[in-house]
Amino acid sequence: MFKREVRVLGLTYRSYDDHRFILGVVFRGKLWLDGILYRRFDCRRGILDELIDMFSESPHRGQVRVIVLDNLLYSAIDLLGVEKIHSTFNLPVVVLDDGKVIVAVGLDNVDDFMRVAGLDGKVEALRVASMIADRLLELLTFKSQSIQ
Repeated sequence: MFKREVRVLGLTYRSYDDHRFILGVVFRGKLWLDGILYRRFDCRRGILDELIDMFSESPHRGQVRVIVLDNLLYSAIDLLGVEKIHSTFNLPVVVLDDGKVIVAVGLDNVDDFMRVAGLDGKVEALRVASMIADRLLELLTFKSQSIQ
């Protein structure tokens, strides 16, 4: 059983040119935005290491109870990456694609979690993270095009 204000970290991944970034949003259930995590990196270091470092250094680390990844991030780290995140932080990890559960590691009652953390079948933390990442990607690509 999840509390109404369970802290959820929604994570997404975007890339442009030789740069990549991970963006995370911490929500209390589906109600309040508590924080934003961001890590920009180049291709020399693995995305999984960057993600683990970003969350380890976050002030929200001790409060988050579930980590949710989108399909873009999942395609970059695969099931072994999901399992490593789960074992590193001892937290449930859920992968969603358009509100559908692709993978759930360490989470017994996915339906209960979705009811507490989601609106219309979509986890709010992940929805907002994706929105911010899309706008940020537009800004970064526009900036790089205008410099050339």
